[in-house]
Amino acid sequence: MQNTYFYKKTQINCNKNLLFFIFIFILISKSYAQERKPIQSFEAYTIDGKAVSINDFRGKVVYLDIWATWCLPCRILFPKSQKLEEQYSEENIEFVYISIDHEKAKWEKFIINKQPKGIQLLATPIFLDQFMTHYSIIGIPRFMLIDKKGNLFSEDASLPNWPELIDEINLLLSE
Repeated sequence: MQNTYFYKKTQINCNKNLLFFIFIFILISKSYAQERKPIQSFEAYTIDGKAVSINDFRGKVVYLDIWATWCLPCRILFPKSQKLEEQYSEENIEFVYISIDHEKAKWEKFIINKQPKGIQLLATPIFLDQFMTHYSIIGIPRFMLIDKKGNLFSEDASLPNWPELIDEINLLLSE
């Protein structure tokens, strides 16, 4: 009698575990299979005052890093993004850093002193109002991944030091 009870309980637990893994697989599959939509267009400026649009990077994967000089977590993750950029220096990917600093002089000083890699941009008030609102960006740092066609792959991409990001970038580069 006890053996039958134990067997049924074990079978129920196995079924629960199987259902859990099926559920996780479906969630992961859906996140990769979701229909990608074009990223909202925006314009930001280089330190030289040149206007840059997200459309300028069509044909390349883009890892977008929204940050600010006053943001301590942003500054902590900045070297990790730079290291990731070095790792992909020969690949068809652009690392675009958009600062949301309100004080242009502080941003310029950071860029001049640190000489970071990648495309360094300063957000415009329109960017701050429209783009940040559209994607519900209420905290930074915020990372986004954009595919070669200009479609948003992830509006909340993995941090630059997470292994999952490598898989996502490699997937996009292989498309």
